[in-house]
Amino acid sequence: MLFTPLSHSRTIVAMRDQVAFTAFNFVRGKQVFAAAIVAAMGLFASPAWATCTGTTLITCDSTQVEAYKGNTFQSSYSSNGFINGVGDVLQQSAHPFDTDKLVASLTEHRGTVTLELKYYTSFNGNDQGAYYADVFLSSKTSTPNAFEYGIALGNQSANGGKSTTGFYNVTSSTTETSREIWSGKTGTYGGKFKGTDGGWYDSPVVVDAAATKNTKFTAYVTEPATNVDPGYGYLVDVKLVGSYTDFNALFSGGLSIFWGTADCSNDAIQALLDFTPVHVPEPVTLSLFSAGVVGAAVVRRRRKSKAA
Repeated sequence: MLFTPLSHSRTIVAMRDQVAFTAFNFVRGKQVFAAAIVAAMGLFASPAWATCTGTTLITCDSTQVEAYKGNTFQSSYSSNGFINGVGDVLQQSAHPFDTDKLVASLTEHRGTVTLELKYYTSFNGNDQGAYYADVFLSSKTSTPNAFEYGIALGNQSANGGKSTTGFYNVTSSTTETSREIWSGKTGTYGGKFKGTDGGWYDSPVVVDAAATKNTKFTAYVTEPATNVDPGYGYLVDVKLVGSYTDFNALFSGGLSIFWGTADCSNDAIQALLDFTPVHVPEPVTLSLFSAGVVGAAVVRRRRKSKAA
């Protein structure tokens, strides 16, 4: 059974995902709050790792990034092995900052919605003085590169950020960009990404300490020791959990999600999502077991009645 928002009673075209307990409706168009990943479906793959193939669940990195040299933006920087366009600034030979794949899912169970973002990256979260960047979200499809919310991953205290995970309301004054963090340092660093409107933006990478926590949602971040995909070195698994009512109030019009990978934003991946939560039913085996217990009890009662 597909879980359709009460305010959107249009017919939804259903598609089943092959992953257990996950399914999506895929409908293109702004007028339907449908289950799908709509944008950032490029087939770019880092030469260092396995090929990423985009699907309705998987976003392959097609987000362009550019470098700074000191305080000067270099729109065609090509030193240190950097390839102009998609890729990480400090590529070197091992591509240490690449994030080439995002797997997103949205499910609803008993009125609770879970947005899960699985980032497959070659960055270990602590390299050359850089740490995992925080995740930023926009609920306005008209301004998908102006982010109103952030998910703190909990490792940015060194940059004035949060030391614990959480979901926050943010403004430009309560975030730090990679340029703000790294402009005082020498050498080359990332900092700009090409947004969905074609403009260049300084990458937001840190939810700072002054941001307001949104207590209606709970964020969870895990970094599994064993990566299920051998094509990538590390997995960062981010979950945002809240009630269906609260989630729908914020993101019923769609969602733009941005991750700068490291707080220097040497690589970035952005996706536009337009989906509806898919209802996850109770496990069938549990229902059958319960029915069997009830049936056995009825049979025993009937036998006792006949014996009497």
